[in-house]
Amino acid sequence: MTEPKKIKVGLLEDEPRVTTLVMELLTDEGFEVFHSPKGTDEWLKKLKNEGVKHFLLDVEQEKKPLGLAFAEKIKEKIEDAKIIMMSGNPSHEKKAREIAARDFIPKPFAIKHFIEVVKTHFT
Repeated sequence: MTEPKKIKVGLLEDEPRVTTLVMELLTDEGFEVFHSPKGTDEWLKKLKNEGVKHFLLDVEQEKKPLGLAFAEKIKEKIEDAKIIMMSGNPSHEKKAREIAARDFIPKPFAIKHFIEVVKTHFT
């Protein structure tokens, strides 16, 4: 019997502790995770080549809202991308949703809530 294909998720997160937790949660739920601390054009090209259509993006890297700009790039390159954004700054939620986010997870987050949001939009 063939195992079902894992859903591939691109994770943009620069905080090591959050990265470790999120990668563990996603892997435990059966997702295949592609992580980068920075949203680069090279990483996006790799993800597109891998067939990644699900993205979990931290809004802020290096104290700037770089995740928002990266979300816009994703939408340009991958039409049917599904994006969830996270941030410790709730003021980013409105802009994240305007750009393309299907949902927004405020940090710190409850693990149960995180898993529910991801499963709702990625499965």
